[in-house]
Amino acid sequence: MKLSNYSIFTIIVVYLSSIILSNLIKIIGINIVGFDYFLYLFVSIPIIFFIPALKISKKYLIGTILIALICIISAIFSKYVVSPILFLIGFVLTILPIYTYIIFNNVYLNSPQIIKLLKLLQIINTTIIIIFLIYYLINLSVLDLHNVGFIKDVGILATSFSINIVISLFLFNYNRRKTHIYIAVLSFVAIIAAVSLKTIISSFIVIVLYYIIFSNKVNLKSILIGTFISLALISVAFTNSSIRNKIFLYTDYYAPDKIENVGRGISYIGAFRIAKDHFPLGSAPSTFGSFPVNIVYNNVYEEYGMSLVYGMKNPKESGNTEPNFLLDTYWSSPLGELGFIGFAIYLYLYFFPILKIAKSNQCDSSLKIRKRYLFYIIGTGVVIFFESIALSIYSQIAYILLYTGISAIMINSISGDTKNDKETRDL
Repeated sequence: MKLSNYSIFTIIVVYLSSIILSNLIKIIGINIVGFDYFLYLFVSIPIIFFIPALKISKKYLIGTILIALICIISAIFSKYVVSPILFLIGFVLTILPIYTYIIFNNVYLNSPQIIKLLKLLQIINTTIIIIFLIYYLINLSVLDLHNVGFIKDVGILATSFSINIVISLFLFNYNRRKTHIYIAVLSFVAIIAAVSLKTIISSFIVIVLYYIIFSNKVNLKSILIGTFISLALISVAFTNSSIRNKIFLYTDYYAPDKIENVGRGISYIGAFRIAKDHFPLGSAPSTFGSFPVNIVYNNVYEEYGMSLVYGMKNPKESGNTEPNFLLDTYWSSPLGELGFIGFAIYLYLYFFPILKIAKSNQCDSSLKIRKRYLFYIIGTGVVIFFESIALSIYSQIAYILLYTGISAIMINSISGDTKNDKETRDL
């Protein structure tokens, strides 16, 4: 199998696993902790052996080495590391997005192959959206959006709905087929049905971004058009009483005088305090807000008084009578575990694909391709970054691949020889 075909296979299989398969095997009584991560590493590592010579940007390499050094040194001096094995798990999960960018930046797909990949992802997402909406209508009176069964929690999966809008607008710009607009609208309807405020906002950002990037130049008119459409969609969203009630609830729930009594609020406050007290290294991977904390609770929560907050206690001590909010945010974890310096480098590596594609110089014949890739990379990057503030989205394999992996493929494609790439319309 060619490297290009195997790479597409890897992304589709792992994406399906992360979104559906891992939940399906739980339903039949098989619960393998970290199944998604094991599968991803198992099917992605062979890609390395396909690559003749591994290449990596010097800036990205320097950032990767610094992150690795910070992780290792902090583990040596940190008093919170429970065991070497848990640290190793935390370390692997920390560098997983970086690993993804490096290997997929060495994969070359031409424009038609990238279009094929995005169409496959659109089919998967749209199928899930249709099933979700059917479930929504059937169970409207007794709806439990957090227990759809075969898919991930809808609060997390709504991110795929927003990214489906990105993919659909990308494909519409490619072939101007109105079907993609209908799919984008259907995706937005699913977001409204899921009553996901963060995803509603991220979808508005995507629409404004579309008009800015695909205008001949960034001007007031393009911004106003995008803003007008977004405001119109906001008006539609506000007609939903569930959305209005949720806004009022969150306004009170996250009030400044209550924020330290909320799991998400105390996670960020605690991360800042940990980074300040353990400057410049942080508490080390596996100790705060990352997957190993769900395996073995960490003393850092008790030391910083976070265990007193609802949902932040040791699950074993609470007898699993309370919800678990330990992994309810993503960006608080690298802030606490890597410290201020490590977190800044980590953010730089996260936004590196956006910086790289924005600075790429291409001939006029490939300008349209570059703009589409620019839209996809910024769109998915901003959506996942924004959603990860409130959820542990970016720790999900599906979203690492959608942003870091596919962005790396696009950057490698646009930086190669694109003169001979002819975009076909019959895919």
